Amino acid sequence: MTPIFTSPCDLAERIPAMAADFLELETKIGRRFREDSVTDIIIASLLKIGGEDATVFTPPEASTGGDFDLVIFQPTTGDSVQYRIQSKRLIPNPTNWLRGSYRELDHPHGTGKQASTLIRSSVQEKLPTIPLYAFYNPLGACDASQGEISGIQLADGRQINAIVRALVKAKAEGKRPRWKRVEYLRHLFFPLSTILCPAENSPPDLSLIIGPAASRQAVVAAIAERQIAQPNIEDAPPQLEFKSAEVTRLSPPERKAAPANLPSLVHVSKRGEIPAVVERAINRQPDEPAIQRARIKRPKLVLLSR
Repeated sequence: MTPIFTSPCDLAERIPAMAADFLELETKIGRRFREDSVTDIIIASLLKIGGEDATVFTPPEASTGGDFDLVIFQPTTGDSVQYRIQSKRLIPNPTNWLRGSYRELDHPHGTGKQASTLIRSSVQEKLPTIPLYAFYNPLGACDASQGEISGIQLADGRQINAIVRALVKAKAEGKRPRWKRVEYLRHLFFPLSTILCPAENSPPDLSLIIGPAASRQAVVAAIAERQIAQPNIEDAPPQLEFKSAEVTRLSPPERKAAPANLPSLVHVSKRGEIPAVVERAINRQPDEPAIQRARIKRPKLVLLSR
């Protein structure tokens, strides 16, 4: 059973509170919920909302954990954005919400390989891909924060990777910084609605699904805003500085360059550059299943913005 929402934006605004409630239940039933549980609910709900304009592709083998791709594609223009999302759940502190920790941030086994793979694989994609982390938080921590965090928060994957690399280095030096705590990561958080909801005062959009350009621009702006906001805490984790080579890779030559430390992430795909699974989603007939197998490494949800 999946919750019923009126639109992807409605889901983005309402499901964080539902996820917080869901994660809080584990304290009462004595069963620990994994990140996959929340991720599956999000994917299933978006699939229900999107109807013929939503397709989920699953790997031929067992699920690859909480990793999944969210593609927003506009067939009329060829414009697109892909988000590669790695999820982590909070282990709350019973006395101080700021000390709650995302213990598996440097998974597996403190090596940080998962974070580096997220970044490396994103760079290798045909569609320009923005790596993100989704942090899932139980209701107790959300309430204690007095609204500072919600049940689902997003963060720039590159910034998290920089922190993970610093954690691994510190561990090798015999140090144990506390950068997995909410206290040190919360300044990077932005809401799920950033991806799926039109900006305020934006022109009316007849499509149920937000356009890729609007979604991409909102995410880039959110990342830029949080880079400027330095945490006012002692021993803060390192801040990421984008390399010019990365900016060049993500900016088509005919477009105006982005600010020095941020990729523009503006891209119009040529037909030959569109991945096969996206082509399949575009051409899917009403009588074809919305959930299909494909030779991919992680689940991929494709939303078509008309």
